[in-house]
Order: sequence, then C-alpha cells, then structure tokens
Amino acid sequence: ESPLAKMNPRDEQLLSDYYEKLVKISEDLERTDEPGRNEDNGEAPRLQKPAENTLETVEATDADRGIDPKKVEFLFRRINEMTAAEMRVELKEIRKSPHGSTKDLRHRLRQYYRKEFALIQQKRDETRSKMRNRRRFRYLVAIDIEATCEAETNDINYPHETIELPAVLVDCATFTIIDKFRTYVRPEINPKISDFCSQLCHISQPDLDAAPLFPEAWARLVEWMTRWGMLGADKEATFAVVTDGPNDVQHFLQRSFLQYNMKIPHEFRHFINVKKIFENRVERLIKGDGKTSIAKMCEKLSIEMEGTAHEGIMDAINVAKIACALVLHKNETLFVNQRIVRMRNRPLCLPPPATAVEIKALNEQISHHRGNQKPNSSNAAANRLPFALRPVTREDFNMEAYWDCESCDERE
Repeated sequence: ESPLAKMNPRDEQLLSDYYEKLVKISEDLERTDEPGRNEDNGEAPRLQKPAENTLETVEATDADRGIDPKKVEFLFRRINEMTAAEMRVELKEIRKSPHGSTKDLRHRLRQYYRKEFALIQQKRDETRSKMRNRRRFRYLVAIDIEATCEAETNDINYPHETIELPAVLVDCATFTIIDKFRTYVRPEINPKISDFCSQLCHISQPDLDAAPLFPEAWARLVEWMTRWGMLGADKEATFAVVTDGPNDVQHFLQRSFLQYNMKIPHEFRHFINVKKIFENRVERLIKGDGKTSIAKMCEKLSIEMEGTAHEGIMDAINVAKIACALVLHKNETLFVNQRIVRMRNRPLCLPPPATAVEIKALNEQISHHRGNQKPNSSNAAANRLPFALRPVTREDFNMEAYWDCESCDERE
C-alpha cells in the first residue's frame, strides 16, 4: 500500500492542490520558450517568464493549526521515499526554500523534521514522566531540617535538636512550587546555640528564643499540610516527603520525636531521597570540593540556586526545584527509595550516651576508603536510634510494600 494512502484527507487534498499548481507553473514556463504571439497581429501576448528560481507565493486560507505530531512522524519516516515534487510541496508549507537538487531538498526537509520530531518525542517523554508521578502523588513536600551543632565536633553523643522546620509544597500536576512553610524551633537541651551554628544556619539567638518548642512547631506544620488536604483531610491529596539525603528523617526528625515522646507519623517514615536518584541516574557526587550536594545538583541541572547553603527554607526550595528538574528535564520517575524501620532490639527512646568501648568499636568499623578519618558523628549517632534506615526498591514502591511497617505493630 502506498504511504500516501495513509495520509488524512486534508493533507492529501493539500498535497494535490500544490501538485496542480506546480504542474501549471511548469507548463507556463514551457510556453514562454515557444514563438510568441503579440498584440500587434491580434494574437495573445507572450507570457513573461518568471524570475529565475521563484515560485508563486500561495497564501494559506486556513488559520495556522500548528504542527501535527502524527504528520511530523509520518513525514520524518518516509522522507527517503518522497519524490522531488512532494518534497517541494512540504518545504513550501513549512516556509523553506523549495529549490535545489533532490539531495538538497531531502537534506533540508530532514533537518527540519528531525528537530520537530525530537521536540515531539521530548514532550511525549515529559508527559509520560509527569503522568507516572501524578498517578502516585498529588503533592511533594520538600524538607530540609536545620539542627544545633558545634564547630569541629565529631561527638556521637552530641544531642542535635531541630531549630528550623521548613517545608516546600510542589504540585505534581505542573511540578511547580505552590506554597512554603517555615518555623524556627526553640531547643531545650542546649537553649543557647553556638556562634558556629548561628553563622552556618543563618539563625540568630533571638529567633530561637521567640520560637515554639518542637511539639508546637510540628503542630503548625501539620495544620499547614491539612489546609492543603493532606494527612487525611482529603484522601486524594496524596503526598511524598522529599529530602536531600537521609539525615533529615533518619536522624534529626527521629531525635525530635523521641525527645518529646511523640509518635513518628507513618507518612514521614518513608521519603524520596533526591540525592540518591540523582547519583543513580545523572552523576555521582564527589565530596571534598567545599560545595554542598544541593549546590552540585543545582549546577548540573542548570538550576539557579536560591539563598545560601544551610539556610533551611532556601535549601528546601532548592530540593523542591531539583525534584521538579529531575522530572521535567531528565524524565525521571520520582519514587520513595528510603524509609526508617523500627528495630525490635532497640528501646523506643533516645539512646544513652555511647561508652568508650562502643566508640572504640565504632572506630574499628571505619571503611578503608576513609583512611584515618574519624567516623561521621551524625551517621554514627543515627545508627544507634530505634528506627534504622532501609532502602526501598522500585518493586517495593510499585507494590506499595514500603508503606507496611513489618517490624512494628503501630499501624492503625
């Protein structure tokens, strides 16, 4: 069956009309080479030969309906089969020069439709990626918790406390930021933060003195999320927590809940670690150059970074933008890839200070690639908490197995 038989009636008629115009112009050009007649002897005047390499301009009678993706795909795949006349018709329609050899015409047409075909494919991939993510969640909630810290300390017994609780809401229908939340949190164990912590996190002591304790701060976050229908207010308002690494949930958030004997909501026991997705699908992040992982991901994804590093609300905004860029520009599917699971052999409370024997054992477990470096105090401290970090595979995510806390019986 001829490929032309597969064209829709409008395209077939358009092609036929242009072909008739080409035939008529060709016949007129041939008549100009015959002995002409003139008005003096009563004969019809000779036709004036059109200027070389010109064709009559044909004005479109219909409004521009845009590029038809089906037509682009059809033409792109059959360019090699098209005749010179057919290619001239198509080149006129897309306002490209219809002159030159058959090879020139084919090259010109292929160059144009290759670009259009690629754009259509990219748009289709983006749409598919968006739809995959929309089917899972209506919203993403990006968080980046700031906690108390000291300069040059690597003590696994240091009691980190949440001092900033920010959240940024992303609408999965458009993958754009639609709202922000932020509250400072007053620490109790170490009410006065160090100068190092204040400068690093861009938080002043007066900010914290006027802030609520963690239970009230968390209640404010819950109220904000509830206004958007999340946390049970609207069954369709599904969401996923998004972080840069595991520490926000595994360490800082877990410690705050345990400190005040609060139950960790199941919705916050699993999360999307965008750094993990970025490293698996885009590029491995190399430490030691003075840049944060957020800064490196923004740079690689051509994202204009907001604010400065370790400023909670700004980092949360950047994490949200990274998640959106992975979907819109890298066609990635965001999925819950980490969770915290209750360990039955650990009491459901903050652990007592590590003994010298425990610290020595920890030092002996340092992996060889760290050489003589001290263990990361944050990771080491998190490993002693009752909820341990566990990976979530794509299969577990698709089956929603990540939602089940098989190691505890707290789920209502």
